[in-house]
Amino acid sequence: MWLRLLNRSVLTLLVIALAGCDQTGKAEQVANEFWQFVQTKDYQQAAHLTLESDPAFIQTTLFLYRNYEVILGNPKRVQHRVIIPTQLVSPSGEKTINLLTIITLKNDHWHIEYKSMVKAFMGGLKDRIQDKIDDSSDWLDQQLDDWQDLLDEILPEPEPEIPQQTA
Repeated sequence: MWLRLLNRSVLTLLVIALAGCDQTGKAEQVANEFWQFVQTKDYQQAAHLTLESDPAFIQTTLFLYRNYEVILGNPKRVQHRVIIPTQLVSPSGEKTINLLTIITLKNDHWHIEYKSMVKAFMGGLKDRIQDKIDDSSDWLDQQLDDWQDLLDEILPEPEPEIPQQTA
Protein backbone atom coordinates (compact mmCIF):
# COMPACT_ATOMS: atom_id res chain seq x y z
CA MET A 1 0.00 0.00 0.00
CA TRP A 2 2.64 2.57 1.04
CA LEU A 3 4.76 1.49 -1.95
CA ARG A 4 1.91 2.46 -4.32
CA LEU A 5 1.53 5.79 -2.55
CA LEU A 6 5.28 6.36 -2.83
CA ASN A 7 5.22 5.47 -6.55
CA ARG A 8 2.33 7.89 -7.13
CA SER A 9 4.21 10.63 -5.27
CA VAL A 10 7.37 10.02 -7.27
CA LEU A 11 5.37 9.96 -10.52
CA THR A 12 3.61 13.21 -9.58
CA LEU A 13 6.93 14.92 -8.79
CA LEU A 14 8.38 13.66 -12.07
CA VAL A 15 5.43 15.06 -14.04
CA ILE A 16 5.75 18.42 -12.25
CA ALA A 17 9.50 18.53 -12.91
CA LEU A 18 9.03 17.71 -16.58
CA ALA A 19 6.30 20.33 -16.91
CA GLY A 20 8.68 22.88 -15.39
CA CYS A 21 11.41 21.89 -17.84
CA ASP A 22 8.95 22.26 -20.71
CA GLN A 23 7.98 25.74 -19.48
CA THR A 24 11.63 26.76 -19.20
CA GLY A 25 12.18 25.41 -22.72
CA LYS A 26 9.33 27.56 -24.04
CA ALA A 27 10.77 30.62 -22.31
CA GLU A 28 14.17 29.86 -23.81
CA GLN A 29 12.55 29.60 -27.24
CA VAL A 30 11.00 33.07 -26.79
CA ALA A 31 14.44 34.42 -25.83
CA ASN A 32 16.02 32.86 -28.93
CA GLU A 33 13.31 34.32 -31.17
CA PHE A 34 13.65 37.75 -29.56
CA TRP A 35 17.41 37.89 -30.12
CA GLN A 36 17.06 36.55 -33.69
CA PHE A 37 14.64 39.37 -34.48
CA VAL A 38 17.03 41.89 -32.92
CA GLN A 39 19.95 40.54 -34.97
CA THR A 40 17.93 40.79 -38.19
CA LYS A 41 16.86 44.30 -37.12
CA ASP A 42 13.18 43.31 -37.08
CA TYR A 43 12.43 45.37 -33.98
CA GLN A 44 8.68 45.24 -34.61
CA GLN A 45 8.65 41.43 -34.27
CA ALA A 46 11.04 41.59 -31.33
CA ALA A 47 8.68 44.04 -29.62
CA HIS A 48 5.76 41.62 -30.01
CA LEU A 49 7.65 39.22 -27.72
CA THR A 50 8.07 41.80 -24.95
CA LEU A 51 5.72 43.01 -22.24
CA GLU A 52 6.21 46.59 -23.39
CA SER A 53 5.77 46.16 -27.17
CA ASP A 54 7.91 49.22 -27.92
CA PRO A 55 10.06 48.66 -31.04
CA ALA A 56 11.56 52.17 -30.93
CA PHE A 57 12.85 51.63 -27.38
CA ILE A 58 14.40 48.29 -28.34
CA GLN A 59 16.04 49.76 -31.44
CA THR A 60 17.34 52.79 -29.56
CA THR A 61 18.85 50.83 -26.69
CA LEU A 62 20.38 48.08 -28.87
CA PHE A 63 21.50 50.23 -31.81
CA LEU A 64 25.18 50.17 -30.85
CA TYR A 65 25.09 46.36 -30.48
CA ARG A 66 23.13 45.55 -33.64
CA ASN A 67 26.00 43.58 -35.22
CA TYR A 68 27.05 41.76 -32.05
CA GLU A 69 26.74 37.99 -31.75
CA VAL A 70 24.30 36.85 -29.06
CA ILE A 71 25.28 33.95 -26.80
CA LEU A 72 22.63 32.67 -24.40
CA GLY A 73 23.73 30.82 -21.27
CA ASN A 74 21.86 28.28 -19.16
CA PRO A 75 18.35 29.39 -18.20
CA LYS A 76 17.41 29.53 -14.52
CA ARG A 77 13.79 29.41 -13.34
CA VAL A 78 13.09 31.91 -10.55
CA GLN A 79 9.41 31.88 -9.50
CA HIS A 80 7.39 33.09 -12.52
CA ARG A 81 10.48 34.17 -14.44
CA VAL A 82 13.24 32.54 -16.42
CA ILE A 83 16.57 34.38 -16.37
CA ILE A 84 19.20 33.65 -19.00
CA PRO A 85 22.75 35.03 -18.76
CA THR A 86 23.39 36.66 -22.13
CA GLN A 87 26.54 37.88 -23.82
CA LEU A 88 26.71 40.28 -26.74
CA VAL A 89 30.07 39.80 -28.46
CA SER A 90 31.46 42.36 -30.90
CA PRO A 91 32.27 41.21 -34.44
CA SER A 92 35.99 41.47 -33.66
CA GLY A 93 35.52 39.52 -30.43
CA GLU A 94 37.34 42.25 -28.50
CA LYS A 95 34.33 43.51 -26.57
CA THR A 96 31.72 41.55 -24.62
CA ILE A 97 28.60 42.97 -22.97
CA ASN A 98 27.12 40.81 -20.19
CA LEU A 99 23.44 41.14 -19.42
CA LEU A 100 20.44 39.08 -18.39
CA THR A 101 17.57 38.10 -20.66
CA ILE A 102 14.51 38.11 -18.40
CA ILE A 103 11.40 36.23 -19.50
CA THR A 104 8.17 36.23 -17.50
CA LEU A 105 4.98 34.21 -17.67
CA LYS A 106 1.89 36.37 -18.16
CA ASN A 107 -1.53 35.12 -19.27
CA ASP A 108 -0.05 31.67 -19.99
CA HIS A 109 2.52 33.14 -22.44
CA TRP A 110 6.19 33.92 -22.03
CA HIS A 111 7.25 37.52 -22.66
CA ILE A 112 10.59 39.30 -22.56
CA GLU A 113 10.76 41.87 -19.74
CA TYR A 114 12.86 44.21 -21.82
CA LYS A 115 12.68 47.27 -19.57
CA SER A 116 13.67 45.11 -16.58
CA MET A 117 16.64 43.86 -18.62
CA VAL A 118 17.73 47.43 -19.36
CA LYS A 119 17.30 48.47 -15.71
CA ALA A 120 19.34 45.48 -14.52
CA PHE A 121 22.08 46.23 -17.05
CA MET A 122 22.19 49.92 -16.16
CA GLY A 123 22.27 49.10 -12.43
CA GLY A 124 25.22 46.79 -13.01
CA LEU A 125 26.93 49.42 -15.15
CA LYS A 126 26.40 52.04 -12.44
CA ASP A 127 27.97 49.70 -9.87
CA ARG A 128 30.98 49.03 -12.13
CA ILE A 129 31.49 52.77 -12.72
CA GLN A 130 31.26 53.45 -8.98
CA ASP A 131 33.85 50.71 -8.34
CA LYS A 132 36.18 52.35 -10.89
CA ILE A 133 35.68 55.75 -9.26
CA ASP A 134 36.37 54.26 -5.82
CA ASP A 135 39.52 52.54 -7.14
CA SER A 136 40.66 55.79 -8.78
CA SER A 137 39.98 57.72 -5.61
CA ASP A 138 42.10 55.27 -3.61
CA TRP A 139 44.90 55.59 -6.18
CA LEU A 140 44.68 59.40 -6.12
CA ASP A 141 44.74 59.46 -2.30
CA GLN A 142 47.87 57.29 -2.35
CA GLN A 143 49.55 59.60 -4.91
CA LEU A 144 48.77 62.67 -2.79
CA ASP A 145 50.13 60.95 0.34
CA ASP A 146 53.32 60.03 -1.56
CA TRP A 147 53.75 63.64 -2.73
CA GLN A 148 53.21 64.92 0.79
CA ASP A 149 55.87 62.52 2.11
CA LEU A 150 58.29 63.65 -0.61
CA LEU A 151 57.67 67.32 0.13
CA ASP A 152 58.12 66.70 3.84
CA GLU A 153 61.56 65.24 3.12
CA ILE A 154 62.65 68.04 0.79
CA LEU A 155 61.25 71.16 2.40
CA PRO A 156 62.45 72.31 5.79
CA GLU A 157 60.01 72.62 8.64
CA PRO A 158 58.75 76.20 8.83
CA GLU A 159 60.03 78.27 11.73
CA PRO A 160 57.37 78.89 14.31
CA GLU A 161 56.18 82.46 14.45
CA ILE A 162 57.12 84.38 17.60
CA PRO A 163 54.37 86.68 18.72
CA GLN A 164 55.49 90.28 18.96
CA GLN A 165 54.87 92.18 22.11
CA THR A 166 53.07 95.43 21.85
CA ALA A 167 53.72 98.24 24.37
